Amino acid sequence: MNGKIEMIQHGTDPLITLNADTASISAGGKPQVQQLGVKGQGGELLLWDASGHPIVALSTKPTLVFRADPAQGQMIGSVMMELDGQGLNLAVAGHSRIFLDSADANIYLGGNGKGGDIFLYPLDGNFKGGTTTVPSLSLSGDNGSVVAKPKPGIGAVIIKNDFGDEVLRLDIVHGPLADGNQTAVSGGGRIVLKNELLQETVTLDGQRGDVVLNQADCAEEFDVSQDASIEPGTVVVFDEEGKLRPSDAPYDHKVAGVVSGAGDFRPAIILDKNDQRAGRLPVSLTGKVFCKVDARYAEINVGDLLTTSPTLGHAMKALDSARAFGAVIGKAMRPLRAGQALIPILIALQ
Repeated sequence: MNGKIEMIQHGTDPLITLNADTASISAGGKPQVQQLGVKGQGGELLLWDASGHPIVALSTKPTLVFRADPAQGQMIGSVMMELDGQGLNLAVAGHSRIFLDSADANIYLGGNGKGGDIFLYPLDGNFKGGTTTVPSLSLSGDNGSVVAKPKPGIGAVIIKNDFGDEVLRLDIVHGPLADGNQTAVSGGGRIVLKNELLQETVTLDGQRGDVVLNQADCAEEFDVSQDASIEPGTVVVFDEEGKLRPSDAPYDHKVAGVVSGAGDFRPAIILDKNDQRAGRLPVSLTGKVFCKVDARYAEINVGDLLTTSPTLGHAMKALDSARAFGAVIGKAMRPLRAGQALIPILIALQ
């Protein structure tokens, strides 16, 4: 015996039908649903438009189906609520376009003749059309591009640490702004690296073509003699094996320079760096560096040439130009009237 409940308005065709034989519910004035669900094969919930055409079908297969042109019954898309127990599948005409894989926690976009893209819009964006708003960020599966189009003065690709602080920033730098509309008329890209104190240390400025290193000198690593204890700011010379040791003689032509990293200055560039080898130190080749100096041999003024001294690891004022040739370390940038101290110098080996 079949069971059926029909809701009819003024003697017309049933508006809503609950059919136990076909395990189906039909709404919208179209009760003939036997062809969409027969006994023993599951049921369907059908939604019809005012013209009597099915536009949405919910099936126990399970599938949620949307149809594009109700007059022709053409299907444009379907949402598989479950696909082999793995995830959510969005398909067009039976071809997958978006698949949310709950088994492996993956998202798949594109395929079957379409590239998969991700678009992020600003607060005033409209991704359904009708405006000229463009996405702030787009990731294209078709050509592998990442495109950022922020508002003037806003927007960047940012990488943060565990505390939420910026450590890497790919920014768009805008040039002059036009009138009151604040529209950038020119712009270039920047890559900014920050240290643990969130201070900008390296900047690649595409607008000006600059590489900005916010440190003081260019250094190169050298091996250190095994019996040498050397700290930053020490004047060093080469031993017979070409390794570093602190200087201990005046006007030493074997001088290598000053160990970088003392005071407020840090090396901006380190050449021949090898973290796998112990017993190596960076020696400043050019730029500014803090250096140990001894003014007991002569008062040091700004601009004085400095050379090695008899004091271990310290520089002194070069008084003998003939002996200083080939043993000059650099020029003093700060005076020292007496005693020993760390002062900034400009490296100028000669």
